[in-house]
Amino acid sequence: MGFQNIEIERSHRSPGGPQPLKSEKPRPIHVRFARYADRKNILRAAPSKPKGKLLKGSRVYISDDVSPVVRQARKKLRAKLPEIKQHQDVKQAYIPWSVPACIIVINKDGTSKRLLQ
Repeated sequence: MGFQNIEIERSHRSPGGPQPLKSEKPRPIHVRFARYADRKNILRAAPSKPKGKLLKGSRVYISDDVSPVVRQARKKLRAKLPEIKQHQDVKQAYIPWSVPACIIVINKDGTSKRLLQ
């Protein structure tokens, strides 16, 4: 997956006042990519960073900017994910970046299915 020649159409900080203190959560930066493929590749690569590790010493977190309805749906699905992963025939289960929110389940026999709320 190459990350050369990524074009950013525009970027800006979210409104919210002054620079946050080190102990506070940083303000989001919104980025619009010129190509959808670049956006998709970056979102796909983002979760591969081990949790608790900082990106070049910074407090950077990459996520998709989705509506509150989709965020709430993903939150409900995250609560169900551990139970689904416990099934004997499940090889892998995850919540993709796609909209609408769903859980993708890959069984040990290679079949997959999409579970909605």
